[in-house]
Amino acid sequence: IYQAAEVKDMRLRQGYSDEVWKMLLEANKPILGPAELIRLKHRHDLAHLSGLDPSLLHRTETEGWLMHGYDAHQAAEIDLTAWTLPPITYLLELARRFPEWAEKFQPYAKGLGFPPEISEALQKLTVVMPTPTDLVRFGVREVFSPEIAKKFRQYEDFPKDIMKWADQIGMTQELMEMYWASHWDLPSPGQGFDMYHRRIISYEELGVLLRAKDVMPFWRDKLIQISHRL
Repeated sequence: IYQAAEVKDMRLRQGYSDEVWKMLLEANKPILGPAELIRLKHRHDLAHLSGLDPSLLHRTETEGWLMHGYDAHQAAEIDLTAWTLPPITYLLELARRFPEWAEKFQPYAKGLGFPPEISEALQKLTVVMPTPTDLVRFGVREVFSPEIAKKFRQYEDFPKDIMKWADQIGMTQELMEMYWASHWDLPSPGQGFDMYHRRIISYEELGVLLRAKDVMPFWRDKLIQISHRL
């Protein structure tokens, strides 16, 4: 390690004046890189936790960009590229749950690199679809037989306020009504036989009840036959 006198002697022999030497020393000081400057800006609000003066951090940031040759506009553009965007799944959820985010979805999805046609297709994928088990239940409970569903008044008492919540999970009103129509508890087969014997319901209606109770077609007539007392 050179002593200060030796350093001074060497620089003088090489023709460096005091002023030039100070400039060289200043130029060789380490400065924050672009990545550090971006993190510094994003963490201004945490400065007080470390006992730092936010105004000094701002000055360090501004001077740092200038030292790298960037003006304020360029620094702002670089800073924009450094913001962390939420995953597309979060954006889809935000757009589904909050109306004010529906218009923001496309710009943010574009920021993640999704072209408009892809992001629009992804939004359609968030619409809830019934499971195979649900579809079977819909079929058994006559949801796909409008005349029977209307006769049995399966769509009555549908709570309109339920759509406030159904919309947020991506369920259409049509599908929500199908779930509603299939949710009712049914009379037991024994109760059905009693109503049939007392002529409250017809033979055909009893058959529909047994079908809705998931009794195989082969057994329906036989169950009705043994329900008669000998």
